Amino acid sequence: MYIRNGEWGIILSIKRRSGKANSLHVQVIFALVLACIIPLAVVAVLFVNSYREQVKQERLSKVQELCADFANRIQNTGYLNNAAQAELSAAMDTASQIYDGRIIVVNSELQIVKDTFKREEGRTMISEEVVRSLLDKTVSYQYFYEDTTEIIYQIRDALGKTVLGSVIFTYENPKQVGLTDDISRNSLLLTSFFVGLALCAILIAAAKMAFPFKKLAFSLRQLAEGDLEEKLEVSGNYEVEEIVDSVNYMLDDMRNTEQRRQEFVSNVSHELKTPLTSMKVLAESLVGQQGIPEELYQEFLHDINSEIDRENEIITDLLNIVKLDRKEGDMQIAQVSINELLEIIMRRLRPIAKERNVEMVFESFRNVLAEVDEVKMSLVFTNLIENAIKYNKEGGMVKVSLNADHRYFYVRVEDTGIGIPEEAKKYIFDRFYRVDKARSRATGGTGLGLAITKSAVMMHKGNIKVSGKEGEGSVFVVRIPLNFIPEYKE
Repeated sequence: MYIRNGEWGIILSIKRRSGKANSLHVQVIFALVLACIIPLAVVAVLFVNSYREQVKQERLSKVQELCADFANRIQNTGYLNNAAQAELSAAMDTASQIYDGRIIVVNSELQIVKDTFKREEGRTMISEEVVRSLLDKTVSYQYFYEDTTEIIYQIRDALGKTVLGSVIFTYENPKQVGLTDDISRNSLLLTSFFVGLALCAILIAAAKMAFPFKKLAFSLRQLAEGDLEEKLEVSGNYEVEEIVDSVNYMLDDMRNTEQRRQEFVSNVSHELKTPLTSMKVLAESLVGQQGIPEELYQEFLHDINSEIDRENEIITDLLNIVKLDRKEGDMQIAQVSINELLEIIMRRLRPIAKERNVEMVFESFRNVLAEVDEVKMSLVFTNLIENAIKYNKEGGMVKVSLNADHRYFYVRVEDTGIGIPEEAKKYIFDRFYRVDKARSRATGGTGLGLAITKSAVMMHKGNIKVSGKEGEGSVFVVRIPLNFIPEYKE
């Protein structure tokens, strides 16, 4: 703080370090100081103004009382006819001096009977306000000017009916310089005291508030330099604990992502290596034997061809994943009949369903035309329906339904199969994730189908949800906008 020429002020220096933004606790201090100063300053100004207005009103009330008293005494003593009433005249002179004003008494003929300035006595007063006061029924009139206030009070007879004259009291508006200055100074002193007190409290609170954040920053730096196995443990207020919980949640997600990445690499290696190993064993068997029967020879070649197809399927799915991962993936958008697309896909998959004794039902509530990439959308529906067939029960059913509103179309794929455990639902869209690895390998596939499905859905700005219970079947619901909205690029 500083004091200069009777003025008070506060200087809050906020320094920047290494070109970085101001620290949080400094910003909080600055905001809280302003929040204290402004209300206190406003209160001080309002108090001083209120006091001045109160002084003004008190003076007005006292002057009105004096005017009423002078008017009553003038009527009782006959002062208008005999200006030699020394006592009353002296009282008016005294009042004029006390209130730094001027008192003029006029009779009904507008003749000035008394002037405390001794300038206009005996003359006629020409004033619109005074003339109105003699003609109107109102007893008292007040006129407020920039520097002065004028009160005109009627002098009436004993019965109060006839206006005999008027008392005009003009005085300067009360400045009360000394008193109000003292009050202003005391108000500012009091305001400064409370601001200082508040500043001390703010500094203590800010330091206490900043400590957990500094500890949190230190812990985060330690995490950045080490592995992700460490868990943040920083105690503090509710907000700090919320941040710590969020960071720990993020760390858990990063650990899971890293684990899934390692599993993905391992699975890719395994999936690519398995067909190659099988082909190598089959080829070596053919090379190492002489005079192999043609039937066995054909069987080995058929197995090698199957493994080549499997290898090609894995590579194709991996390429699809790479393409769908690109944010600027090629989207061949066109208006497509979703009804016809689903019918074609189900017709193509019916032989697989028939082999597994699974019934397929298609339910369409309306004709749906949407702007989609037909190839990518075919991947979505094919993967979902084929999985519903593969992981179904003997004699089960797959029901596909299509509906739409004014913004989206909805495809629901429901099966009566083995279902998905609740804890596995959040992982089923991860690459190479398998709920039941043994069963999944027996049914074929690469473990990339649902990952491809979700990527294609997200590229269409849609979403996909899964529900159902283990042992009772699964339900996948895909929601896609009817009109494709490309990403805005500057």
